[in-house]
Amino acid sequence: MGPMPTLKAFVAKAFASLRRGFKAPFRKAHPPADGLLSDAVRLAELASPVEREEPRIQFVLERLKRSGIVCRIDADGNAIVPFPVPGSGDPRPVLVHACLGTKRWHPLGSLSRLDAVSARGAGLADALPAAVLLALAEAAAGGAFGASRSIVFAFLSRSPESADGDAYGRLLDALGARPVVAIGLRGTGLSRVAGKPLGAARFIVSISAPAEAKTARANPSVPVPSAVSLAAELVGRLEGVRWDASGATSCRVARVAAGSGFGRPPVDATVEIELESADQGVLDLAVGAVGATAAKTGEGTGVAVKVAEASRLPVPDARLSAPLASIVKAVLKELKIKAEEASYADPAAFLSSRGIPAVSIGVSEAVEGYERDELELATLGAGFRLAELSLARCVAAVPEGGEA
Repeated sequence: MGPMPTLKAFVAKAFASLRRGFKAPFRKAHPPADGLLSDAVRLAELASPVEREEPRIQFVLERLKRSGIVCRIDADGNAIVPFPVPGSGDPRPVLVHACLGTKRWHPLGSLSRLDAVSARGAGLADALPAAVLLALAEAAAGGAFGASRSIVFAFLSRSPESADGDAYGRLLDALGARPVVAIGLRGTGLSRVAGKPLGAARFIVSISAPAEAKTARANPSVPVPSAVSLAAELVGRLEGVRWDASGATSCRVARVAAGSGFGRPPVDATVEIELESADQGVLDLAVGAVGATAAKTGEGTGVAVKVAEASRLPVPDARLSAPLASIVKAVLKELKIKAEEASYADPAAFLSSRGIPAVSIGVSEAVEGYERDELELATLGAGFRLAELSLARCVAAVPEGGEA
């Protein structure tokens, strides 16, 4: 027996146990959660990030083809799955989207490990939204959402937080009709609803000694600037800074990596910095201040410091998207899942900042980490049900020619 049949048999047995052992709403959730997990596990194994996410897009195309679902690829490599309503006087669709890529893929770490309670693997939580989107597209093909409003499912080939701020603009152009509302899927935070949405920016600061210093590392008589010391200097400058009087803006160091090993001084380091704010003006000022502070690190030492903006999320329009957030809260209550309001950077901001009511939905409870994610298997079915019911309510809540 090959590895895939063995995996499928194991997953089926695990979920049979889960259905017997867990209480509602998870026991009653549908579709079979093992199908969602199987797709997520397979997607997580495929290399990412790569240009246009070809391996994962190909998996999506093959899955859709087996289900007889029409799909097209736009200029950016996004897979667009439209379900139009023939003869409709209002072509504006409900957009449901998920990102295919991850920055945490590892050739071994992304091979998932499963037991009766959880699934573990690098980037597994990032693969789950696309698996749920596939299941929603199959449900739409079966008529689950009626024929009152067109629906478009979009599998995105790049992260919505990409520094390429025009990616969403091109996606909207590719749809042909401006969405009336939009729902984004995220891998974690099943019960989490944005109470005070934030904008965000992420930087990657690369610190590198001159080439001649690297070749002389073994010579103790040649002074070599310590990348660790410079990284620590940068962290010290940023931590504890009060960016505004209201405390609406925060800066944190998400990750520091440095070192050469084998007794040699570290001459290269990477620092990842994250900014979050509820005020767009303050966020813009803080972005400039952090970039300038990082660029000055190591001045006069001969060390090269490069500052790259890795991603940017605008502050979303919370009032515009409030009706959609209310729908999600109502569905959570129906599923007997307590909604937890939290302040965080929501990828839905890209669309709400363009005047489109938008919300993002978590489709599982999981612990995310750089080296491994751990998904709670019992929450997968409920995550799909949350996405399915929220989509159905959005379709019903926006009649033809109406607004959200």
